[in-house]
Amino acid sequence: MSKPRTLVIAAFLAAASLAAGCGSSGTVADLEFVPVTSGYFDAGVVNGENKIVPSFTFTLRNKGTAPVSTIQLNTHFQAEGADGTMDEVLTRAVGADAIEPGASTPPITVRAKVGYTSLASRADMLTNNLFRDVRVRVFGKAGSEQWTLIHEFVVDRRILTQ
Repeated sequence: MSKPRTLVIAAFLAAASLAAGCGSSGTVADLEFVPVTSGYFDAGVVNGENKIVPSFTFTLRNKGTAPVSTIQLNTHFQAEGADGTMDEVLTRAVGADAIEPGASTPPITVRAKVGYTSLASRADMLTNNLFRDVRVRVFGKAGSEQWTLIHEFVVDRRILTQ
């Protein structure tokens, strides 16, 4: 065997050995969505009207056996009975620092930019007969995976100040 070919094979085997030693990385399927709170965030006054937007806070817990990193979330907000989404928010939940098995992220808050506005008080907005609950669908992916539905729920009818 020639020397250059031997060096190429040796380099390949060393790289494969290092990759195997690092273990496989986990996937979004290994994550558990742990809800903390949901409601309608008081977004202040916009064009003379009170504005509230759907908001929720959660953590992600790694229930798998391998670290999970580079997690992106795509959150869809849809008013009940409406065609299509009212808003969509992309979030980087975890960067290169992985969530180790058994560990959780710090609390993550996602808020829609689109919400409800009215001259009525914020509390009265939630009881108005025209108010429609908002369903949230959270999709996630780690690295170059396909988007996977992680969690789905209806936002609680309450005003959040933080």
